[in-house]
Amino acid sequence: MTIPIAVVGGTGTFGRRIVQELLESPLPFRIRVGGRTIARFDDLFAEDIPDLEFQAVDLDDPSTLPGFLDGQKIVILAAGPFQAMQPHLARQAARLGVHYIDLADDPGYVQKMIALAPELERSGKQFLIGLGSLPGLSLRLADSIWHRFDRVDEISIGLFIGNKNRRGPGSVRSALEGLARPVPLIRGGVEQPSRAREFKRRFDFPDPIGPVSSFLIDSPDRLLFPASFNVNRLEARVGFEGTWARRGFALFKQIADWGGLGLVLRALPALLALASADPGGTDRGCVSVMLKGELDGGGLTLRASLYADKQGQRLASLPAVIAAEALAAGESLPAPPAAPLNWMATPVFLERMSLHGIDHRIDPVGPHFTS
Repeated sequence: MTIPIAVVGGTGTFGRRIVQELLESPLPFRIRVGGRTIARFDDLFAEDIPDLEFQAVDLDDPSTLPGFLDGQKIVILAAGPFQAMQPHLARQAARLGVHYIDLADDPGYVQKMIALAPELERSGKQFLIGLGSLPGLSLRLADSIWHRFDRVDEISIGLFIGNKNRRGPGSVRSALEGLARPVPLIRGGVEQPSRAREFKRRFDFPDPIGPVSSFLIDSPDRLLFPASFNVNRLEARVGFEGTWARRGFALFKQIADWGGLGLVLRALPALLALASADPGGTDRGCVSVMLKGELDGGGLTLRASLYADKQGQRLASLPAVIAAEALAAGESLPAPPAAPLNWMATPVFLERMSLHGIDHRIDPVGPHFTS
C-alpha cells in the first residue's frame, strides 16, 4: 500500500531534492507536488513517473489547501521565503489530521509556529519545524557533543555553501532582507543586537574546507537552542565558497546600512545570474557547531560537523526526508508537538544521515572559533 505524502514547493531548490529522495526511498511513497503552476514540474519530471503527481496550490490562498491536502498522510513545506509566510498550511493540516514538516529558517515564522502549538497539539499529529540545515542539523550536532563538557560557555554555528550549489530566489531574498537589521545574538544568556564589527569573521570549518570568511545570520537557533541547552553565548554564520558571493554579501550589507536595501532586492535576478556565473568552486556543503567550555578544570573546544563532499544542498533536505520516513513507518515518536530535538534520538538521526552518505565528524579545535 502506498503512503500519500505532499511536498509544497517540490519544484524549488530544496523541495525537488526532497522529492527525489522520497522517490528513491525504500518506502512506497505516493508523492503529490504542490506549486502555483505546472510548467516547472513538467520541466523537472519530464518522464512519466508512477506515484508522482502535480496539484496546484497557493499558500497565500487558504481556500486551495483543503483540496491539496485531501487524502494525504504527511505534508512537507519546502517553499519559501518563510519570513513572508503565514502558517495557513500548518493550521489546515491540523484540521485534516495530516502530519506537518517544514524547513523553516526564519525566526519570525518559527515564533508563529510556537505560538500555535496548543492549537496544533489538539490534532494528535506531529508538527516538526525547522528541519533544514539550521536548526535541523545544528541542534543535533550540539547534542552530539554537549555531554563531553562540564560547562559550555559559547556556541558558534557555521553553514558553508559551495559555489556550485544552486541559489534559490527565496533563500537569497531572505538572506538579503536580513542585512537591513542587526542580527540578534545571545550574550550573557539574553538576546542582544549585534555590533557592526561582528558581522564578518572567520569560521573554521573542517578539512577540506578550512577557515572561511563568514557572515552573521539570524536563524531560529537563537529561539530553539535555549529550550534544550543552557545557552550563555550563541551566534550563527554563513560562509560562501565563491569569491563573488563573499564580496557581494559584504557589499550588500554596506548598501543596506546606507538604506539601499530596496535597490538590492530589485536587482535580485541580476544578482542570481552573477552568482551563477562564478565558474570556480564545488558543490560541497557543511554545517558545523563549535562548543567552547570547560572539562575537568581546563578549557575545551570541540567542533561537530555534518559534511557532504558532493550535492551539499542535500544537508537541508535530508532531515525532512528522515522525519517523513519515520512517520510513514509508524515509528514511535513523542506525543505531539515533539520538540525539534526530541522527535528522534540524536544517535539514530546521525546514523540515518550517514546512511545517506553524509559524513559526521567530531574533532577538537584551537582555543577560539573566530578571529
